[in-house]
Parts: sequence; C-alpha cells; structure tokens
Amino acid sequence: MQPFTPRFLLSFTLVVLLLAACGGSSGETADTTVAPATTTTTAAQAATDGDLAAGWSVVEDPVVFGGAGKQGMRDVAASADTLVAVGVAHYDEADKAVKVGRADAAVWVSSDGVDWTRVGADSVFRESAAQAMFAVIVGGPGFVAVGTAERRHLDQPAVWLSQDGYSWDPVDDSSGAFDTHSFSQMRDVVVGGPGLVAVGHSGSPDLFDAAVWVSPDGTAWTRVTDDSFAGDSDEFMLAIAALDDGRLVAVGNDGTNRVPSVWTSSDGVSWQQIDEFGTVDEGSEMTAVAVWDGGLVAVGPDESGDDLDAAVWVSPDGNVWDRVEDTALGGPGDQVMSGVAEIDGEIIAVGYERLTDRDAVVWRSSDGLTWTRSPEGSLATTGFQEMFSITVT
Repeated sequence: MQPFTPRFLLSFTLVVLLLAACGGSSGETADTTVAPATTTTTAAQAATDGDLAAGWSVVEDPVVFGGAGKQGMRDVAASADTLVAVGVAHYDEADKAVKVGRADAAVWVSSDGVDWTRVGADSVFRESAAQAMFAVIVGGPGFVAVGTAERRHLDQPAVWLSQDGYSWDPVDDSSGAFDTHSFSQMRDVVVGGPGLVAVGHSGSPDLFDAAVWVSPDGTAWTRVTDDSFAGDSDEFMLAIAALDDGRLVAVGNDGTNRVPSVWTSSDGVSWQQIDEFGTVDEGSEMTAVAVWDGGLVAVGPDESGDDLDAAVWVSPDGNVWDRVEDTALGGPGDQVMSGVAEIDGEIIAVGYERLTDRDAVVWRSSDGLTWTRSPEGSLATTGFQEMFSITVT
C-alpha cells in the first residue's frame, strides 16, 4: 500500500482509513499520549519514558472499535477532560442491514484513553452519501472536525461541531463556501487567523489546487482565494500549524516533481508559497507538521528510493527548511511517519514500518536532527498496525 496522498476521490481515500484505529496512553507522568493506530479493533497506550517500546499496550474493544464493515480513526484531540478521535465507518456494499451510504463519519470519545465509546453512529453521521472526518481540534464551541462529504456525486468540504465531543452537528453551508463545483476535501484545521483555518485541496482528478477556508467560530465559513494555491501541476495542503506569533504554516506537496510544498500566512487570508525544495526532496511530501521549541518539524514519506523511508524537515520560522538525514528514518522495508507532536520539549513521531507485516513505530528526537526509534517489531500485534496521529493530555 502506498503512502497516503489525496489524489483520488473519497471512495479511494477510505482504503487507508479502513485500517485505522485509535490509541490512547498513560504513563508514569501526569501526561497521556494518544496515537490512532491501524487496526479495526485495537488501540494503543504508551508511557513517555526513555524506552520507546516500553509502556505501550493495546486497548482492545471489539464492540466499540469494531462492528459491521470496517472502521478507522484518523485523528485525535484532547480537551481538559475528553479525548475525541475521528475517522470513518465503511460499510460492506453487500450488508444491506447496515448500509446507508458507502461510509459515514465516525467519532469515538474517552476520558482516559483506555475506555472508549462510539457516539453518533445512528444519528447525525448516518447519511445517504459518503462522508469521512480527517482531523479534529479543540476550538469553536468545543470541538471542530473537518473532512469531506459527497454532494451531487462530488467530494465536498465538510465541518462538524460539538460542545462536549458526544453530541455533534454538521455545519450548514448557507454561504456556499463548501460548494466548490469540484472534488474538494478539508484535510486539517487549526485555531488561528480570524478564528479557525482549514486547509485541503480542490479541483479535478486531472489538476488539484491547494485550498483554504476560514471561520470566526466554526459555524460560518469563507473560501479563501490566493494565487499561491494554483500551479502547473497538483498542489495539496495536507496539514497546518499555528506559531506562537500567530503566523500559520501549511504543508503538503507540489506535484511538479513530487516535492514538499509549504505555504505561510500571517492572517489565514493572504498566503505565500515557499519555493526552496530541490532535487534532494523529490519523491517526498510533508503530511504532518508540529510546532516545538526549536521552530517547526514536518514529517512524511519519501518514495524516491527502492522502498519507502520516513522523511523529516525542520525549520526555525516556516520560511527556511532543512532536510534531516538520519539512519533511524530508513532501513530495510518501508518506514513512514504519519503524525508528529511536541511533548514535554521533545518531538514524538508515529507511523509504521513494513517488512513482512505492517507494524506501528514510534520515533523520538530532542532537537529534530537526531532520532531514535522503537525496536523492530516491538509494537507489533496481530495483523497490520499504523499510528496516524498523536496528542498529549
């Protein structure tokens, strides 16, 4: 299976999400690290001690994490007392008893990362067309989730709001900001700009442009237009982060030579594309970005070689980026980083490695330049696993 890229319609994006599940964590410290992983019935929890393999355990709940069809968690966020994981529930075409659409958005909640509850399965998320959630943050009325929903046979941006993580409402697009008349998805969202800023892509299967939407409160959204979003080839925004000074940094890829791409903005409305990635970065993309004490760190896959390797870039300000070279990012088989976060001054990245099976992997760095990783197979359980996202509470 190739790394996750958005050059497809919703029905194809579900291939990756089908394998995703969720992870929570608890350790000796007061913090809890939570990382969605790729099984349909398990989650993982971990401590934050020096041994990257120690402290992780599988949280199994075949009822909450399973059910008819396939379910996957794609992102996780934490408020003061609630963990919310979002993703998709994909239904078997032949199972008429549960089939309403090809897929529904899905939400799971937990107070501790160990005991989880699936919410909204028979209410707001059961629509006649396909939909999926890709990202969730604490913001707006409480929680804001973004993703995509099929309208008039086109993938269109979609937003859901919740005060407590348990009860959700889809945002009514009365202004027409989501009606792009093309295939569009919101891939990530952050608190910033006028209130909230969501990024993604919009276009046709032949040519996609980067896309941005802004909102003061999560309820009313406006589509942003900027010349830096378009190019001669595909442009995708896949993730976004907000610096302490209010500046926004969105990352993704530029399809010209399949290289990473970065956009920056001071207000979420006016954007500038950073054009500094050369041949050394060809065949790679940035799929996640995080702010930490040293600036920013972006991660993703590099497929320029015979197999996939994890890729890392660091930047002090979002304008100048350096590619990191470290043996812990590669090796036999495939290694891919899918999520990254700053935790207690250190950078933690999560993803997977594939030798014979696909197993979850965790990487750690204190400076963004030198990395250590969990030992081969140390986080393996039955079947395939992949961690997609990580948060701290």
